This record gives sequence, C-alpha cells and structure tokens, in this order.
Amino acid sequence: MTTSLSYRVFKGTDFGKMIPHDDIFRAWFGGIDFLYQLSRPKSSPIRLRIQTQLSSFHFLSHILPVNRYEIADKQDFSSTLALALSTKGWVFCSVSQEDSTAQYRIDSFFRNSLVMNGERFRMTDFMSRWSRITLWHFETESIRSPQHLTRLCLQTIAENFANPQSGALRKLHKWRLLLRRSSMRNNWKTLLQDKGYYFDLATQLYQQLSGNHKGGNREKFVSCLSQSSLFLSQPSLAKAARLYRQSAQQWERLSEILIASEHVPLKEALHAIHVGNWPVEVQREQREAFVNGSGVLDIPFRLSVLNQTLERIIQLEEQGAHIILQSVHQAYEAAV
Repeated sequence: MTTSLSYRVFKGTDFGKMIPHDDIFRAWFGGIDFLYQLSRPKSSPIRLRIQTQLSSFHFLSHILPVNRYEIADKQDFSSTLALALSTKGWVFCSVSQEDSTAQYRIDSFFRNSLVMNGERFRMTDFMSRWSRITLWHFETESIRSPQHLTRLCLQTIAENFANPQSGALRKLHKWRLLLRRSSMRNNWKTLLQDKGYYFDLATQLYQQLSGNHKGGNREKFVSCLSQSSLFLSQPSLAKAARLYRQSAQQWERLSEILIASEHVPLKEALHAIHVGNWPVEVQREQREAFVNGSGVLDIPFRLSVLNQTLERIIQLEEQGAHIILQSVHQAYEAAV
C-alpha cells in the first residue's frame, strides 16, 4: 500500500501554522499502534498482516467532534463541501484507489475548482482518479491552542496503546503467546515446521517491517516525541523517545530473525524485498525452491529469539506509554 505523508495536511490549518516542526503532526494523526492478523487460505500461502501504525482521520475523531461524509458524485461533493466550509473547523478529504491512499486539506472550492494542500485541482479530474472519497469536517472550538491539541493526542495514543481490553500491548502479548504455545490455533511453533509456511512468514514479516515501515515506524514516532518535548516544555517526553528508539532497534531485529539465512531462496527474497522488486512469479519460484531444497533451520532457536525480542519490545513500549501519560498529566497540573 502506498500513502502520502498524511500528517502534513495539518500544516496549513490555523493551529498547524503554529507548530515548529512537522513531525509533531504525527501525534495528531495517530502515532503508533499494532495490528496482527493471520489467515490460511486453502491451497495458498499464509497471509500475515502486521501494522505498526494505523494512522487515519479516525484517530482524531476520538478527540474532536466530527462529521463524516461518503461522496457519491460531483453534485454530492459540491453540496457537502459548501456546507462544511460554511462553518468553522477543518475540512479534510481521504481518498483511496486499489492499494493507494492519500489525504488532503481542503482550503476552498468554486464550481469545478478545488484548492487542497495549497494546490489547485479540477474537481472532475480529481474525482476520476479515486474510487472512494470521504470528507471529514472537524469542529475545533474546544481546542485552546496547538499545545493543548498535541497533549490530547499524545494522551490518546498512550491510552489506546495501553488499553487492557483492546490496546496494542494486549495484541502484542497475544502474538507472543502464539510464538510459545503449541496448543493455540495458528501458533508459530506448528506453522514454522511446514517449509512453505516458514517461507511465507519469514518473507512477509520482513516485508511488512522494512522499507518505509522499518523499525516498526517507531523512529518516526521518536522524532515526534523529541520535538513535542521541546514544544510542550516536557523533558520527560525525551525519555520516552529514547525508549521508543530502543524499541525501533528491536523491531528491526525482529523483522530479520526468520529470513536471515544461508538458504539461497531466502537470501534472494530478502534482497528482492529490500530493493523493492519482488514480482509474484518470482515469489512463487523462490517459495517452491525453498520447500524442495535441503538444509537445516534451527526453528527452536529462532522462535526463542523472536520471543525474547518481542518481550523486550513490550517492556520498552509499556514503559514509554506510561511516561507519556505521566508527562501529559504533569502538564495539565501545571496549567491549572
């Protein structure tokens, strides 16, 4: 999936113009999270989905009142925009087409002309490019300052992350159980015994935690916390940033544990993923070569390292979320 640097849509807003560094906007757009899904379609490779960042305007809707509109046609687009832009607040647009998504700030429109993110577009041309268009109108009257909004966003990120019922930490713990307990459905101890499944998990794990997602997106959040520490005059956020920097190193290590091997198909797959050129037909050939090849994989050792690395990630990120919440609460107390 390809995405734009979505959080920069905030830069042209009233509060956004007062933000000293772009990376602070990452807090406004959701920061970090975790999602794990695994399916086993019949007669097909395993499908592993790991997301370490679930950024979207949905996140901000937990903080600000919002009206959301699914756009059906040009007339619908025009009438909805006219209504949204006639009142105070921010108007954004999220769009998608197959595996591509993008986000825009809508500044103004007149007839068939749109100004978004400071650039001019023809409405008909813009609509023809995307299969789904959603408008978001956020009410911002409750926000006192950009510092206030940034604190609210960081608080929401940390609370969501540590939520014992549905948060990222709970999902990370569940994944760790799947690495250790052979009694659980789709546990990795059993799956990795099958060479085809091993290839699937090794390549997909690396693919989803490398490139733009290297380090589990934690390095990007590190910069957000470091800049927010200065912006909010909260030195403890810099301490949280150091913990997430260590976590980013562990995520990078995690991505390579299964794929790092002397087995030629795995080495070739790693290189292809790294350079961003791994066609489906090549994937099938490499998977087949790996399944039919010889050689020993020390699966218990690799599982042990996976488990230890994930345990360390959980420890670091639990501490980081706790420090963020402490810092925000201290800021509120100081403001009273």
